[in-house]
Amino acid sequence: MRANGYVVTPKKLLSQMELGGSLLASEEVELHPEIAGRVTYLNINEGQFVQQGTLILKINDSDLQAQHQKLLAQKKIAEKNEQRLKELLSINGVGQQEYDAAVMLLNNVNADIEIIKVQIEKTEIKAPFSGKLGLRQISIGAYITSSTLIATLQQINPLKLDFFLPEKYSHLLRLGLKVFFKTESGDTQYSAIVNAIEPRVDKSIRSIQVRAHVDNSKETLLPGSFVKILFNVAELENALLIPSECILPDADGKKVVLSENGIAKFQKVITGFRSNSEVEIIEGLIENDTIATTGLLFIKSGMNLKFTNFNSMTEKKSQK
Repeated sequence: MRANGYVVTPKKLLSQMELGGSLLASEEVELHPEIAGRVTYLNINEGQFVQQGTLILKINDSDLQAQHQKLLAQKKIAEKNEQRLKELLSINGVGQQEYDAAVMLLNNVNADIEIIKVQIEKTEIKAPFSGKLGLRQISIGAYITSSTLIATLQQINPLKLDFFLPEKYSHLLRLGLKVFFKTESGDTQYSAIVNAIEPRVDKSIRSIQVRAHVDNSKETLLPGSFVKILFNVAELENALLIPSECILPDADGKKVVLSENGIAKFQKVITGFRSNSEVEIIEGLIENDTIATTGLLFIKSGMNLKFTNFNSMTEKKSQK
């Protein structure tokens, strides 16, 4: 029987697991006002970078400013009254109770001023961190409430990469571990550094959540993107690998067609890691064994085998 052959040769094996993950902004927030009112100032350049503390929106605060001015006037009067009564108290011109009432009035006015200042601050929305603004959802002059979305703000450099790793590979995890990933939009390979590991296993999926740091200084990656992570689970220097099509299913496991001095023999094997095209053989074959790669369904045990072509990665060996 004529067939193509494959000479088993040790190779370096890098076994990778493909995992799904998500890119997240390092910081992300939806901008909402704390109080209701009409927008008098709007500073949103869609998609543009803003520094932390930049004023983005202002709500009409004319009534609050009027109250503030009124309280400042009351404070001046209360301060003068407190000072006058203090001098009179020193010469027993007034009683302690009357002076204490003046001090309490001044303290109350100061407290009311602080309350108004807080209310005025709530009419402004400032960037809580440096980042990129999203699309504007309102216009100047609009009446808004605390439920109104103004825009989003995202810090996109660096990014966070979140993924789940099956618990049986948890021993491979460590801080500082480099992982590689690709996006759905292209074949470019990016890297990330593991900087946080959830200290428990998610019992619903028996996996551990992992977070990695991604340098996005070129801003080529977008938060929310789905990515495919290539996670190294094994690296062997002298693994015995054969083409996956050589494996035949068997009631007792798996087998291959082995040539022993040109005679076909069905050899049971135990397999290990698997790639798209190759399978690791843990037990059943040794280096320089020759196996058939074609005509497997027509080969019977004890047949004479004549190999016409061999794997291109090795020189043709003498048949065993």
